[in-house]
Parts: sequence; C-alpha cells; structure tokens
Amino acid sequence: MNRNSYSTFIFLMCIITLLSVFSCVKQTEPKQSPVPEEDIIPGSGRVWINPETSTVPVNSEFQTEIYINSGNKKVAAYGFLFTFSKDIISLDMEKGNSGVNPGKDGYVAALNTSVPGQLFVAGYDVYGKGPGESLHFLTINWRAVKKGETSFTITVRNLVDETTRTIGKPVGIGGKVIVQ
Repeated sequence: MNRNSYSTFIFLMCIITLLSVFSCVKQTEPKQSPVPEEDIIPGSGRVWINPETSTVPVNSEFQTEIYINSGNKKVAAYGFLFTFSKDIISLDMEKGNSGVNPGKDGYVAALNTSVPGQLFVAGYDVYGKGPGESLHFLTINWRAVKKGETSFTITVRNLVDETTRTIGKPVGIGGKVIVQ
C-alpha cells in the first residue's frame, strides 16, 4: 500500500468510525463495497456472544465475549450496536474502557454509552486482524442490577476488510442474560 492509499484508507476508516459512533441511535447504513456472492465463505460475517446464555446472581459482576467469523478476510473496521435491558444489567464502567476491553484478536477505537440500554462499539485497524472463524474481538464487563431476564441483541452496522469490502453476510447473533 503506497503512502497516499494508506492515508486515504486511514481517513475513510476514521470517518466511518466517527459517523457510526455519533449516530448510533438513528443511524444510516454505511456504504460498503459489495462482495460477489461466489466470494462469500459460508458463515463469514457472523458476530456472536459467548456464552449465548448467562445465568448470574443479582449484584454480581460478569463478562460476555464477542466473537467474529471473518472467514478468510481480515477485519479492518467494524461497528456494532448492542441492546439490553438497562433495568436488569448495566455496563461495569470501572473496568476496561467504559466497560469494554479488546479481546485477544480485537481492538476498540470508539464507543458510545450515552443511550441507556445501548452500547455502540467501533474500531479500525489499517492492516486488519485475523482472518479466522472464531476471533475473540471484545470482552464486555457487566453488573447484574436486579432479578429478571434480558435479551442481548447485536446489530452489525459495518464489518469490512482492509480493502473496505464487506466481510461475508454480516449478521449479529445475540443471546440472553438471566439474573437470579
């Protein structure tokens, strides 16, 4: 990658990340380069929570991990919106960066916690991370606020490789948290 291409790439990733972070409530979908259907590896683009179901005692701290299947592509930029019931669980803001740590395969550039019950996380890496079918990208730190159950949804706003092409067929696979 020559110096001009590198600078342009950095600039575009910064713009994508900033637009995603500051418009997480009412967000327009970013324009991404289409990927020919024959180039998509089945399962690539999946983003999921581990464990899928967490059962925790009230007033406890716990973690969930976010994984990405990038197939044979490197993850250069992403934007994920997580939603949950703020009455049942809350981010543990004392840990990580406002409750979020990069996973062993991931990175975090920006996040937005301004809307109760929502967490928006975005990042970019010029060279990308991966590839892999099970990249541990994020760890989210939580507190169990009161007894009950909440779904945990993941909306994939963008997931692109280092050439800004969409990775696979991006889809978020959520889970649930049961507080006893």
